[in-house]
Order: sequence, then structure tokens, then C-alpha cells
Amino acid sequence: MSAGFKQLSNPEFTLREIFNITDSKSAILVKELGIHNMCIGFFGLLTPTFPSLKVGVVLIAGLYFGTAGLLHVFNNPLQNQNKMIAMISDLYALVILFFLAFFRSS
Repeated sequence: MSAGFKQLSNPEFTLREIFNITDSKSAILVKELGIHNMCIGFFGLLTPTFPSLKVGVVLIAGLYFGTAGLLHVFNNPLQNQNKMIAMISDLYALVILFFLAFFRSS
């Protein structure tokens, strides 16, 4: 959820440091991405109370973080530290979600 808050409060950072975009007109897209990240995090936080949400949250978040991580891999993550952190955190989230989905009892 913290990435979502950062994307909502400072979309220019994500535009500049992750996507190499200097046009601030694209900030609305990053804000929407932030809302998406916050929604996934919110429902993830609800799963201990509502275990029936777990499968859906894991599938949606896993698809999102997996594809985002792969996009980072193919978009030169070594270009700067922020891109590398974004790639590692997305792929790390995918591994954790995979573990929760397939190796942990409900």
C-alpha cells in the first residue's frame, strides 16, 4: 500500500525515476496506478478476517506483480536504483504470493 500512497502523493517521482517521463500530464495515470496498488493492499489486509478473499487477492495481485516485474526486467532495470528496486519488489511480491497460494494452509 505504501507504493500506492507514494504514487498518489508524488506521481512525478514515479514518472521521472521509474518510467523516465518528464511530462507531468501523465501524472493522472500514475495516480490511477497508485489507487490500484492501494486497493490490492487493502484487500490483502482484509484476508485474515475474511479468508474467502485470499484466492482472489492472490490471483489478481500475483498477475499484476508478475507482469509488472517482467516488464521491469525487459525495460533495463540496471538504468537506475529506483528501477531496480521496483523490479525486485514486484518479483519478491510474486514469490510471496506464490508461496501463500500454494504452500500455506488456509
